Amino acid sequence: MKKILPFLLILTLVVTCVLFAACNKTPATGDPTEKPDDAPKVTDAPKNTDAPSDPTATPEPTPVPTATPEPTATPEPDPGDEFNLLMDGKFYDDVPVGWDSLWAASVRQETDYTQSHTNDGSGCLVLENSETAIHQEVATLVDFEAGETYYYSYWFKTEDISSMKAAQVVIYPSYFASLPDYLPPSGTVDWTFVEGSFVPEESGMQKFAIRIWEGSGIAYFDDVYLGKKSYTEIYGATPPPPEPTPEPELAVIADDDPRLGVNLVKNGDFKDDIDVGWATEWHNEFMVISYAKDVSHTDDGSGSICFEGYDEETSNGLRESMIQVEAYVPYKVSFWAKTDKEVAKDRFWLSVKGTDLQYYFGDTGTDWTYHEFFFVPKFSAKYTLLLQIVWNENVTYVDDIRVEVTQDYVPPVE
Repeated sequence: MKKILPFLLILTLVVTCVLFAACNKTPATGDPTEKPDDAPKVTDAPKNTDAPSDPTATPEPTPVPTATPEPTATPEPDPGDEFNLLMDGKFYDDVPVGWDSLWAASVRQETDYTQSHTNDGSGCLVLENSETAIHQEVATLVDFEAGETYYYSYWFKTEDISSMKAAQVVIYPSYFASLPDYLPPSGTVDWTFVEGSFVPEESGMQKFAIRIWEGSGIAYFDDVYLGKKSYTEIYGATPPPPEPTPEPELAVIADDDPRLGVNLVKNGDFKDDIDVGWATEWHNEFMVISYAKDVSHTDDGSGSICFEGYDEETSNGLRESMIQVEAYVPYKVSFWAKTDKEVAKDRFWLSVKGTDLQYYFGDTGTDWTYHEFFFVPKFSAKYTLLLQIVWNENVTYVDDIRVEVTQDYVPPVE
């Protein structure tokens, strides 16, 4: 017991020291670099916005908003394209696909994208002639079947077309299939719709043509269709016709008008040889056209043009001269003629090509006889004055051919 007592005293002393140290321990402060939560926070000094900027600094560009592109409109497919036998009847291409130029253009023969009667992005075919003697056309070949019904339709408009038969859509040879006798009126016509049908009697490849024939002016054609379904079957109702264009008034010619008395025909009095001012359009071996220097209805030293025929069934010859006229101005055409024997009236004629005027004078007589007729052109252009004599066996002289502005206009008898 005496040995254990000292050990217990030492153990008691150690425990007492440990407990005393635990009661007087200081709380840990952690990392001496960390700031307590309630320590004051340091903030950035306020910026001086009035301080001058650095003049050498490059300013940042102002962003430009990007425009959203508008969606491109996709044209609606034309239901007629499925049935159209023509390759480019709507004229989407500059050189229409599938159409060949058979007669060269006098002024224009092209696709015009500013004149289409629709807004589907296509164009239209424009043909323009400056003279009535010039033909032009485009055509495409179509393989037709005999006995089948074919329907055609197209839109057209004209500007200053000289005659009713100028702007045409045709099939030829004409015996193959005759289209209805629709001829647009002369002058200016707004977009007009034409349709029809025909049944060919023969099978084979034939030409489907668009043309200006014996006329001047401008013609536009669009949406040309040819197929075995009609316009009504494909599209429904036929478009209504346009309003008629009012006819301009006839020009009034004053007494002091400088155009009065001026002959528009070059060498119309035949003081020079007929090769001056008069072109040989055509004549066959049974007709001789010559200059009769010593034959005239006057004694002014001029001559006349002579037609001498050798066969009353086949002789044929003609000469023509160009005249420049003005729209809606009255003109008088006059001439003198004689023949060695009278023939049928319709064997001789003088006409203004490109109009519907054709003056017959086969019954002129064996003495010099005066003839006259009048016309009013519907637009300003060059017209062809055509002198033709056919189917006779005689000698005919024509002299002093004049075309001049007149105050004494006489309308033609209907």
